[in-house]
Amino acid sequence: MPIAGCVYLDVNEKMGNFVLEDPNEMLLRSQPIDNPDIIAEAEVIVNSGDVLMFPGYVRHRTITNKTSTPSTLAISSTLFKAESVSI
Repeated sequence: MPIAGCVYLDVNEKMGNFVLEDPNEMLLRSQPIDNPDIIAEAEVIVNSGDVLMFPGYVRHRTITNKTSTPSTLAISSTLFKAESVSI
């Protein structure tokens, strides 16, 4: 399973939070019942020093930086391969 992550090194509240999108959004939105309570994304308020890890297949983005100072973060993506063990 791919694992993605980022470390927020230098950010503030105006530099844009992190947003995760629900991987089931298309399925939920195609239901025959109109449900206004479906939450398709979650905003994560980030601060300097925060570490976020999440499944790499989940769509994600950041909200636009509203300052003239660039935010600084480190990004990583890793693929873990499970091996079966015979006993």
